[in-house]
Amino acid sequence: MITERHSFEDIHNELIKEMDWMCIFLNKNKSRIYRFFLKKSSYPAWYVQEGETPRKNKYILFLECRSKKELAHYLIATHIAWYYNNGGINVAIFANDYDDRDTPNDLYIFSPHVFSRYRTRFGIADDVPPHELIELFFQNNLHVDWREGLDEKHWEGVMKEGILFALRETKNIFHIKTFITWDMLFESQAYMKNEMYDSLKEMLDTGIKVPEELREKIEGKQTIEDYVRNLKERMKNKKI
Repeated sequence: MITERHSFEDIHNELIKEMDWMCIFLNKNKSRIYRFFLKKSSYPAWYVQEGETPRKNKYILFLECRSKKELAHYLIATHIAWYYNNGGINVAIFANDYDDRDTPNDLYIFSPHVFSRYRTRFGIADDVPPHELIELFFQNNLHVDWREGLDEKHWEGVMKEGILFALRETKNIFHIKTFITWDMLFESQAYMKNEMYDSLKEMLDTGIKVPEELREKIEGKQTIEDYVRNLKERMKNKKI
């Protein structure tokens, strides 16, 4: 379980282990998830679920299907917000790169200050509990377009409702320090709303690109049961 004693690297390693558990969990529930999206009359469609893993880490699971075409190939995007208390509610979420699945996913850790600012700037009542605030934040701002800011350590992320500012702690770990709304931009930051927001919209309009090797697996003969059995074999010597 993630605690206040964990470093960013510890959190990264802990959640890598949890991702294996999540793969098994999702595949066990694949039919139920598929039926849920199949019944939807309009897209994009969302499925949201809160829970706790056997390792006692709390998560909010967001599943996203952009279109019927994606559902035909069972292309449901998975986003998991892991949250824990360390002087306030922190959230960690991996970035999904569907174009390069061999590259380790970056981990973005949101400080409590981000959600405090979000609550204040959107007038969200104090009695709304943290997990509901997190769910609201990510349902509105799950997709972010990141780029280097002043230097290689400072990064800026554009999302639907504003801009995130982060520090790059390691090659694969980003610590998000604060959030501002579009109306708080200085004149010198106008490029964020112009260039970067246009890039974000283009990314959302494109949808998930399926690498050829993944497409072969999807269209191949491997069944869900085969996948789960193989994954369990890999994990039998690990504590999940």
